[in-house]
Amino acid sequence: MDEFLWKLSGSDYIVIKQCDQKIKDRFKKVGSFVLVIGSLCFFSGLITFYHLFNTIYISIPFALFFSWMVSNIYLVLLGTLSKNPLPHIRNEKALVVSLAIRIFFLILIAVIISKPIESCLLSPLLNEKFKEKELKY
Repeated sequence: MDEFLWKLSGSDYIVIKQCDQKIKDRFKKVGSFVLVIGSLCFFSGLITFYHLFNTIYISIPFALFFSWMVSNIYLVLLGTLSKNPLPHIRNEKALVVSLAIRIFFLILIAVIISKPIESCLLSPLLNEKFKEKELKY
């Protein structure tokens, strides 16, 4: 299971296998987080595509593709947020703009993932409130 989570973290698991336990645990946590993000993306995509196509047979492949795509984008964003070990001239203004763009994309991904799940979880409550409001008028 550890090697699977190391692979999900986007790093070379053969190199991680040779590191100390502290590094292994850190990459296992990153892999677990990516697994959670991928699972949430899958369920969010499944809800969305099921509402679009009204069939589970088409929704599952689209949801799998969506979760794979968003998880890979998330891994790329994680990789770009890490420190640059190469020698370079630091430009603070460019660093702030670059970081702001990356954080904007992370927030955009979070909103896109959360809205279908939110609507699925809250729709029964909203339906009750909507019915109560209609009965009053």
